[in-house]
Amino acid sequence: MQNLLLLGGFVDLSWGDFSGLNLAKANLRESNLAGANFASANLRGAKIFQNNLEVTNLRNADLSEANLSKTNLSSADLQAANLSRANLRSVNFRDANLSQSILKKAKLCGADLSGADLTGADLSGADLSQAKLGGAKLAGANLAGIKLIRSNLYGWDFNGFVLTGANLRWSKFARTCFQGADLRRANLEKNDWINADVSGADLTEANLCDADFSKANLSNANLSGAVAKRANFLKANLSGANFNGANLSRSIMKQANSDNRRIFAEANCTGCSWN
Repeated sequence: MQNLLLLGGFVDLSWGDFSGLNLAKANLRESNLAGANFASANLRGAKIFQNNLEVTNLRNADLSEANLSKTNLSSADLQAANLSRANLRSVNFRDANLSQSILKKAKLCGADLSGADLTGADLSGADLSQAKLGGAKLAGANLAGIKLIRSNLYGWDFNGFVLTGANLRWSKFARTCFQGADLRRANLEKNDWINADVSGADLTEANLCDADFSKANLSNANLSGAVAKRANFLKANLSGANFNGANLSRSIMKQANSDNRRIFAEANCTGCSWN
């Protein structure tokens, strides 16, 4: 059976038991593996693209550097699986269990993660551009360095999340909660933060150019060293915020609520409009 898997081409192995097998670099493309058991199997570098892996058991499996593009993994169990550097473009992960999984530097462009459980997953450096995340569970996930461009995450809760160095430019975070989040050195250019809660967040050295923070809560946020040229802080709550070394040139500060103007003493406020 193991030799058959290595031959490639279409095979119907649905509901088969391959747990613990060494299938590194196996050719499983365009096959039916629905319901199969690959728990703790070694599938490192395997070709599994355009497959049906619905409700498959891949717990603790090693899928690092594997190609699973355009594969159906809906409702599959991938708890604690290693998917680092895997090609997961346009994969269907709807309602899949990816809790505690390793997705470091994985390519998730266009993947459907709707309803997926990513609790405690390591997504650091992953590319989630144009991925669907509606209803996904991300509590405790590591999102440092992720790429999530032109996304609409209206109303999401990123309370306390680690997003250090993330590339989130041109995204919409209106009414989103980033309370206490780590956004150091993140690229947040041209983001929509209208009515968002960013209180207590760490935005040190972040790129906030042309971001819209109107009516947002930035109380006690750390924006030291941030570059926020042409940002809009209209009616934002800036009380207790740290702007030391920040570049706020040509930003809109009209009706912003702050303890006093002294919080901007060490910031570049050239060309800012205040009233």
